[in-house]
Amino acid sequence: AMSPSDMASGIVSSIEAFIGLMFFAFTTGLLYGRFSKPKAAIRFTKHLVLNQLKEHNALMFRIENDRRSTMIQPKVTVTLTLSRKNKKGEYVNDFYNLELERDNINYLPTTWTIVHEI
Repeated sequence: AMSPSDMASGIVSSIEAFIGLMFFAFTTGLLYGRFSKPKAAIRFTKHLVLNQLKEHNALMFRIENDRRSTMIQPKVTVTLTLSRKNKKGEYVNDFYNLELERDNINYLPTTWTIVHEI
């Protein structure tokens, strides 16, 4: 078996072993972090519904968790995009954030109806 013979070579070999171990741990952590990120799989309804809600009309659609697991504390934002013609005759997009009846819930096991009062 090979081993360091004096104090200086023992320190150098210890530092090399420590750096090698840290490099391996760092690489393993990066790979694990890269491939283990949870990603949401959400399915949306194909149609929007305009319905009466309390005293006003409301725009509604549903989302569904497409995985077997339960989503914890999902949040949603809805942006309405309208295209209009400007003075030059070009179409430009206007973006509006819609206020929702509820923009977060504690968990999403199955479906959630997103509601925007008009």
